[in-house]
Amino acid sequence: MTLLLLSASDADDTDASLTYTITRLPSTVDITDASGAAVLADTPLSTGTLTVHSATCGLSTLSFTASDGSLPSAPAVTTIDVACPPACTEADMLVAVSDCDVGSGMRSAVWSWSATTACDLPRAKPLLGAVSLQCDYVAWDMPAAMAVVALLAILVAFKLVLLAYFVRYRHAPVFRISQATFGILVICGGIMADLTPLTMLGELSTVRCHLFPTWMLVAVSLLYGPLLLKTWKVWKVFDNPRLRQLRLSNSRLLAYLALGILIELLGALVFGLVQPLKTVDYDYSFSGGYGSVRRTVCSEEETIYHVVAYAVVAVPLCGGLFLAFKTRNVAGDYTDNKAILGSMYTLVIAAFVLIPVTRIVGDLTVVNFMMISIGVLFVSTVSVSLYAVPKILYHRGILAQPRRIDPNTQGTITMANEGHPGSLAVGDHMAAEEMAELKSELSEMRNTCQELREDKMELQVKLRQYSADDQGVASSTATAERGPAPPQKSLPTPPSTAASSSG
Repeated sequence: MTLLLLSASDADDTDASLTYTITRLPSTVDITDASGAAVLADTPLSTGTLTVHSATCGLSTLSFTASDGSLPSAPAVTTIDVACPPACTEADMLVAVSDCDVGSGMRSAVWSWSATTACDLPRAKPLLGAVSLQCDYVAWDMPAAMAVVALLAILVAFKLVLLAYFVRYRHAPVFRISQATFGILVICGGIMADLTPLTMLGELSTVRCHLFPTWMLVAVSLLYGPLLLKTWKVWKVFDNPRLRQLRLSNSRLLAYLALGILIELLGALVFGLVQPLKTVDYDYSFSGGYGSVRRTVCSEEETIYHVVAYAVVAVPLCGGLFLAFKTRNVAGDYTDNKAILGSMYTLVIAAFVLIPVTRIVGDLTVVNFMMISIGVLFVSTVSVSLYAVPKILYHRGILAQPRRIDPNTQGTITMANEGHPGSLAVGDHMAAEEMAELKSELSEMRNTCQELREDKMELQVKLRQYSADDQGVASSTATAERGPAPPQKSLPTPPSTAASSSG
């Protein structure tokens, strides 16, 4: 806004007051008189003092005439140059972001123009109103966090009961045959997996971002590693046609598991020092206007640690599925194919659903936290339950032990239920009978092998005899084909001298 002064001088020096008439209004400004009324073209004005409001920037012209009441002047032309201010950008804005509301998990953002801006405000886009967005992290005292912690506590208590039962009755036949040590480790892995949501609570930091996948990786290894090793052991024992002696003690398998987890921890430590998952600030833009808010997120852009973690889980998982398929016909006393397959299928399905969905809703912090937490708790609980609960039900006598077909007698051998008195003695007796049967079968197999060797030797002797006879027949046939031999000429014999004896 500025003042515009129209002036002219009277040539005959009369005292008559001059009036002004604008014949052509400029296109870049709006002109008002002293009263604030808009000035119209070809309308006489009693004064030449006017106010100009810029409408658009650029050059335009104004034409006016002056009159003393009797004779108008020739039109005068003046140029008005309106300087263009810079366009308004986000740099000219101020945004006020509230603190995270613990009750709702939301915060609000309000934008305003800076008081020192020199941008073209009249032609700037309208500012956004107050906008609500989710917090960058889930606080411990949020309702969603407290609900997950409550559910987590219930499931951990359930698994602790299973763990105590396995430890208490680890010498019972049903647990001893299925190797209770592996079951105890599986339950411990499930408990560790249940604690994973706790690593997602609190303000974001590089340590917290890197802790979540590391904790999850170790928990999955501890949960599914014993099942994989047990299946591998069963496969090595039963897929042994040469009956070679195998040294696959539980201590060796547990050493393999401990070594694998140690390598995972060392890898996580190396990546944590070189390429950690770290916090990154980025501009979160809104639709419907212009304006953005700085948000913080755990970024995977500068590291491959998450890819390595996926591979470390996926490769053994595929191997476990393959081994479970290979040992599908092994008796249930020695393997847990159904539990292993069910557990691994649950993990695969959850991974295929959760990973893409959580990446789509990554900006919805609370929703992302709830989905991951429920998915992890569901997978760990289902996996542990499929493995541990049936064994406890067998031990309590609620379920009958699965029957195993004896290949020699075509009968059935059923392990005694252990929910009644004397079950331990019966179980030991059944185990002794099974060992005796296995020894008997092994002896029969050895006798059969010995008989086969003897038959083989006899066949080799007969084969040599047949070969010798065939050679004799062949030589006789060759002689017959040549015909009788020609008579030999006898050489003349010299006359013999007879010694006479005197009589």
